[in-house]
Amino acid sequence: MVLSRLVFSLLLWFLYVPYVSLLEALGPRAAILLTRVTSFLHWLLCFAGACRRVRRTMKSVLPEIRPDLGVWGVLRKYVTLKQQHFVEWYASGSSRWRGFLRTFCSHIEGREHLDRALEKGRGVIVVFFHFGMARMNISALSQNGYECLFHEIPFLRYRGKVYPWAARAIMKRENEAKETSGRKAILHSPGGTFQALSDALSGNSIIVLMADGMAASRFVELPFLNGRMPFTTGPARLSAATGADILCVFSLLEGLFHHRFIVHPAISCRENSPEAIEATVRTYVEIFESYVRQYPWAWWTWRRLELQPDPDGGKRFVFTEIAMEDPNEGTRSR
Repeated sequence: MVLSRLVFSLLLWFLYVPYVSLLEALGPRAAILLTRVTSFLHWLLCFAGACRRVRRTMKSVLPEIRPDLGVWGVLRKYVTLKQQHFVEWYASGSSRWRGFLRTFCSHIEGREHLDRALEKGRGVIVVFFHFGMARMNISALSQNGYECLFHEIPFLRYRGKVYPWAARAIMKRENEAKETSGRKAILHSPGGTFQALSDALSGNSIIVLMADGMAASRFVELPFLNGRMPFTTGPARLSAATGADILCVFSLLEGLFHHRFIVHPAISCRENSPEAIEATVRTYVEIFESYVRQYPWAWWTWRRLELQPDPDGGKRFVFTEIAMEDPNEGTRSR
């Protein structure tokens, strides 16, 4: 146990510190090409047992939603996207990387939806999902002059799985990536988060929430990928309480370098009732589901799911880890 924890700590320390520093020094184009090589090697390791949970879940779901795609092909794209997302998020601190972001994160499709929502003066709730180049959305919005406030819960990544010195090094790198992205945070405060988010919206700010997060105060279970899955109600409850519009934002990786950022038309929840809140969540979940069906390799959450039989004969997607919060709180994000 001690040896395995030490090895895991050393591997993660190497990944987040020396390796990320190397990628910064190489510059974006060379670093991304290197990532394609390492992601291919990672994919080969899957034949020896790596990504076991991801493969198991994909084998159960893909034949129903995309019978035209093979599990191994989807898995290869999944590993590639995850590695490039990691590289771009953590290694983008140098001037060369910032230039890369200005070039490839400068165009946002549908930004007029965001501008119209801001013109109402009620703030905007931007919802991301654990999908695609998700965290690069913040960089893209920042590059286009939109200042975002991200609801964040401070925590030590891999806490309990690595030694404290490794967790601190990883957190330091995480904080550096946040500063580079231009991301500003509303830190979670038990008993006060919902009010803090509401106050920010009253100042016509853009707040960012993860709409498929595992950590939340309230969930509603909805149809998803021929089964059912819980989704947080936080964005809908905030919209009902403040009058702010909800906008879904997605980012897709196309080719080696090109990023496609898409803002969908506004969704609103104008009635603070269980029925209206569920209907609002259902609306943005249906948009999200359409992306997962079209680009299944871009959904990070394959590795966090367990499938359980549903009493009606279907299946339920259950997160392997769900952190619960006080019922009066807003959405928590991880």
